[in-house]
Amino acid sequence: MTAGSSRIVLVAEPAQCMMHTMKGEEMRAWWREGGLRFGARPRPRLIAPDDVRVRVMIGGLCRTDVAVAEGRLPCVEPCVLGHEIAGVVEAVGAAVRGVAVGDHVACLPRVDGARLGVERDGGFAETLVVPERALARVPQGLDWRRAAFVEPVAACLAVTHAPLEGTVRVIGEGRIATLTRRVVSSLGHPLVEGVADVVIETGGTSASLAEAMACAKERGLVVLKSRPAAPLAFGVAEAVARELRLHAVGWAPFDAAFAWLARHRVDDLLGEVRPLEALGELLGAREDRKVFVAPEPRACVA
Repeated sequence: MTAGSSRIVLVAEPAQCMMHTMKGEEMRAWWREGGLRFGARPRPRLIAPDDVRVRVMIGGLCRTDVAVAEGRLPCVEPCVLGHEIAGVVEAVGAAVRGVAVGDHVACLPRVDGARLGVERDGGFAETLVVPERALARVPQGLDWRRAAFVEPVAACLAVTHAPLEGTVRVIGEGRIATLTRRVVSSLGHPLVEGVADVVIETGGTSASLAEAMACAKERGLVVLKSRPAAPLAFGVAEAVARELRLHAVGWAPFDAAFAWLARHRVDDLLGEVRPLEALGELLGAREDRKVFVAPEPRACVA
């Protein structure tokens, strides 16, 4: 995976924005519009009474962002990328009551069913506007990398929405698989490497899904945790013959994810913070550590 394969186009003039904008004000951003672009975008402004403007401090790069950047996951163009976002509240609408200017917040990955960075502008930019209901207050003292990493933790904690009974196996490699194993272990469920009562799929490929099904016991449970960019082949006949159960999971509440972060180590899963403009160079980053981009990287260092 290389920056060249993502069709990066550097632009000097702002393209038409999906949101209304403040006249004459621009921001730096990465967006998809016939290719991956970096440059000036109109800075979004508050429209609805419950809107909140967030000064983006940091954004985590994940497989979904890479898929959108490379055009493998279609998005509503033009669309600013990024959904693992944390920042500082800059301005609030008249109806906002739960957050105030200066609060540290993290963004939920979906807003009224629309995914940030896919169906709605995300946060690989200097500024983001979302409804108050799409924000969670960051606990006092939590550093910026963990504030952004709360989204992957919430995604992994969502496995608790499935009935985890008996032995558990996690299929997949990289930081998401590692984080999922830690979550499962922290909840007291025995992890195994062979056939299991519950198999959690994190790889996001047809091969990893087939492996998950093969590793589940008769009438066992397969938990669908990954979010592949394209539909996967699915062995329906095998599932029917073995009476396998499938349970898809989304996200646990961010409050629960913040609480988990406060009790468990993740330092080895957190990588460096790079300048916002370096995003194109990071699309081929290894899967073992989360990499981040920030408009002002020095401000994110504890």
